[in-house]
Amino acid sequence: MMRRRAGRTTSVGLAAAGLLLGSAVAAVAASPAQVGFARFVALAGSWAGTNGHGEPIEVRYDVTSGGSAVVERYHVEGQPSSRDMVTVYHLDGDVLLLDHYCIAGNQPRMRARRIAAGAEEIDFELESVTNLATPGAGHMHLASFRFSGDDGLDSRWTYYEDGAESFVARVSLARATSSSARAGEAARP
Repeated sequence: MMRRRAGRTTSVGLAAAGLLLGSAVAAVAASPAQVGFARFVALAGSWAGTNGHGEPIEVRYDVTSGGSAVVERYHVEGQPSSRDMVTVYHLDGDVLLLDHYCIAGNQPRMRARRIAAGAEEIDFELESVTNLATPGAGHMHLASFRFSGDDGLDSRWTYYEDGAESFVARVSLARATSSSARAGEAARP
């Protein structure tokens, strides 16, 4: 009888260990939204490039709020900072979102509708928009990001007006901050 009891205890113990191990493995596996968010976190630092008009731009990405948000500040060189645009990338559970504070005076919220394997490409689509003057007023409706390793990023922002595509703003960026400077930034509290 003792032997049988010990066998049951061992079986129950092994089963419990298997469940714990399975839970640990599941906790390590990241969802596509988490992998996509990690791509935006990895952008932390200063970037430079051009917009669709060929104007030089500076973009800064900062990880904030305990690592739960990435703030992008977009500045066209030679323009006053009051014309800067801000976009915040964050997760809502297992959904990757962006909130764009646009020069048009409205605030589109977009949800990632496609995250390619490895998050090399991420496409967002409008979920809602605040401060829209009229239902047909112009606003950013789509945003697509193409990551080129750790130091290159191309994006397309599609503007809609009266329910249809009006124009596409293209942005090409290269990292301006050296990797040693990034390591110092990451060490800051």
